[in-house]
Amino acid sequence: MELGLRERKRRDTRRALQRAILAESIERGYDRVTIEDVCRVADVSPRTFFNYFTSKEDAVLGPAPSFPSEGVVERFVVDGFGADALRDLPELFLSMSDGLDDVDILALRKKLIRQEPGLLGLRASSSRAFESLLADVVRRRMTREQPDAEPAWTERTARLIAMVGFAAIRHGWLAWIDSGGARPLDQQLRESFEELELAVAPRAVGAASIG
Repeated sequence: MELGLRERKRRDTRRALQRAILAESIERGYDRVTIEDVCRVADVSPRTFFNYFTSKEDAVLGPAPSFPSEGVVERFVVDGFGADALRDLPELFLSMSDGLDDVDILALRKKLIRQEPGLLGLRASSSRAFESLLADVVRRRMTREQPDAEPAWTERTARLIAMVGFAAIRHGWLAWIDSGGARPLDQQLRESFEELELAVAPRAVGAASIG
């Protein structure tokens, strides 16, 4: 659905502020950039800045990804998307990719974080919470598919799947940013899981032949 004029203006202002703070921080250093500097570059008032962001950190890091809707989660748990829990994770992640498709902003953010790795610590708590939610959703699915499995094993395995899946998604997402968004994000994320499977498969085949 096409955005209205007002929403397009809001999106453009938000993007201008993010681009300004990221570019200025890359050039001058994050700690040296003030909100006033950002507003001057973006040609808006500080009051406008706070209509979009709560702080410098919020503008630099952007919103943490929101968890999928309960409807999408229920489909993952009950029906799936045609594969097992791990291979179905790209579909779960793609349902929450809104706002994560501005490759220019994402590339600037990635460059800044490489210069200022301490910024990652600001997102650590939300990342851990997200991973915990994901592990619980995977556990629910595994419990449905393997009701007789030992609960402790199910919980450990669900946590492992969530951690591996999150890493595969991040790998695909970074590859998409590095390519400048040359391919659709959904293709890149699915390919990341295919690469994971290829990386693991030779070891599995080798182990089977030894046995």
